[in-house]
Amino acid sequence: MNRIEVACANGHKLKAKEKLAGRTLKCPKCQAEVRVPGPRPDRPASALSVSDLDVMNFLGDQEPLPPPPKLSIHDELADRYCPRCGATLGAKATVCKACNCYVAISSDFMDALGPSESK
Repeated sequence: MNRIEVACANGHKLKAKEKLAGRTLKCPKCQAEVRVPGPRPDRPASALSVSDLDVMNFLGDQEPLPPPPKLSIHDELADRYCPRCGATLGAKATVCKACNCYVAISSDFMDALGPSESK
């Protein structure tokens, strides 16, 4: 008969018979209450891990994502606005003519800085 290993709150290691699983007993050394857990089924390590292939098989065939929309000539030449002063900028502008704000790379970094006091 297999035994279930358990430790009490004081660290004493005990072995309990399987028929005592789920019950609360007293440690014979210190009289602390010890709950004997239920038996755990033995599972191979491979049953606990999931590979990428397993995930793909579970998900099945998926439709590919559509390609990103292409920008039209109108979208590329559309006006932008200065993040600092709100002035209208051309599509290829690198510096705002109204407040000299640099806008060439990304205007989002200016939004992250917070509102400007020059408005």
